[in-house]
Amino acid sequence: MTLTVLTVNDAVHNSLGESLCSELKRAGYDARTSVQAVEVTGARPPAEIYAVLAKAMREQDNTLSLCSISDIPLDISPDVRVLLVPQRMRREDSFLSPGTYTRMPSGSTVACAGALRRAQMLHARRDLNVHIVSSTSSSLLSSVSDGEFDSCILPAHELVFLGQPQKGILRPYPLPVSHFVPAMGQGAYALLSSGAKLPKRVILRLHHAGTVEEVTMEREILKRLGNTAEAVVGVTCQSFGSGFNVNIQALTEDGRLERKLKSAVAGLRDVERLVGMFNEHRSALFTRRA
Repeated sequence: MTLTVLTVNDAVHNSLGESLCSELKRAGYDARTSVQAVEVTGARPPAEIYAVLAKAMREQDNTLSLCSISDIPLDISPDVRVLLVPQRMRREDSFLSPGTYTRMPSGSTVACAGALRRAQMLHARRDLNVHIVSSTSSSLLSSVSDGEFDSCILPAHELVFLGQPQKGILRPYPLPVSHFVPAMGQGAYALLSSGAKLPKRVILRLHHAGTVEEVTMEREILKRLGNTAEAVVGVTCQSFGSGFNVNIQALTEDGRLERKLKSAVAGLRDVERLVGMFNEHRSALFTRRA
């Protein structure tokens, strides 16, 4: 039997798929594994990426889908289940440029792949020209190396698979999570199934309970926020000891900060209270223990 792992057709996901297949073999899965790239065209909104992967998985036997948790809808299809979640990689974004974002000359051009990143950078530096580019991360990096843009924003964990930019003066500068709160699930991936199975011993070896707790918190917070007046929301949870450090940030698309919250909570039972605190304090920068 051959098990096929479906991924989005770009350098990052292809590398992740190959890495996962190697991990499956090391974990004792003795079936042959291979990666099949699925084309997702256009702007690649998260719902489309998930839908294309899920459709391809349903149409083929013995297939699994490797999908970024950021791309999985809050209401997942009933016939698709999460088989395992590997350990989360870096969650923050990186600013690829000759210098930090605070030192970029006024009018410099910045390329990014989403409305959240654009709003965050405009909030930090309204004098920069920030462009949303519908492209893969490798193409974004090339556009800076080729001189089309002065800098770009990429998920930090993807740089491991993309390598260093060819343009020697470019450097990756981590963006602080406190001011650039990542999208829900950033840096975390899930292996999805609509029927294919893996041995329990393999799942237990590769599944990371701590990552599941973090992304479950993030998804629940986003669900509870529901329909807000804000266009873009970043939320990330990081486990520590007996609880979680939570960062939530909501901005309008033009970079106006609407709400921001940093808090420590014990677990899911505190989500409703946390969301209530967030909704009560518009345009407030504060740290409070829930």
